[in-house]
Amino acid sequence: MKSLFVSLVAFVSFSASAIPFHEFDLSLVNDPASDFILQTLNRGKQIMELKSDEERLRQMCALVKARAGKAEIGVVWLGEYSKLARERAAVNQFYNIIPNILMTKAVKGIGGGEVSGSYVVNPKSTARGGNLFATRVTITDAKGKSYNGTVVSYNGPNGWKIVDGEYMGFSAVRYSAREYQDFLRTEYNKDRNNSLPVTALIRHITSEAGYIDCN
Repeated sequence: MKSLFVSLVAFVSFSASAIPFHEFDLSLVNDPASDFILQTLNRGKQIMELKSDEERLRQMCALVKARAGKAEIGVVWLGEYSKLARERAAVNQFYNIIPNILMTKAVKGIGGGEVSGSYVVNPKSTARGGNLFATRVTITDAKGKSYNGTVVSYNGPNGWKIVDGEYMGFSAVRYSAREYQDFLRTEYNKDRNNSLPVTALIRHITSEAGYIDCN
């Protein structure tokens, strides 16, 4: 899956320098889901124009924390293990580190290099049922090559949240879920009565090189 859309899922186009994305007039967008996606991207652009690396990281972490659907993403990533009674505290902890995971994936996705280009958000989203909405986004890189994808948002009790990104019909969240659930299954099967697979997954993720802690 293209790293640009991995980064998009994480709400960032993250690099060591500012990114000259295209300016948009929010008054031109009336669709609530598309407006939310556009505001998020524009806010990310504003953050990346800050001169301080430390401040960019701090504010980008805050943006991800505020706009990521942690529980919605977490349930997909953990699958059936999200219901494991003895791991209830670990499941909640996993949900809380999802912004860290998204930030880490975004930074690794672009390899720390400089990113430039523009984005266009479709002013009309498509309802998918269950308060889910799909918004088409086109990202054009500095060489003029365009990538078309979809950002999925959820309108729930805590307001609008981004819960997935899709590229060429593939879900970025479900793509990662396969890796995580393979790990969880292996850990669970070591001792089905006593193993702590979610705890083990948290330990594995947070100990990886390049892990970003937004807390």
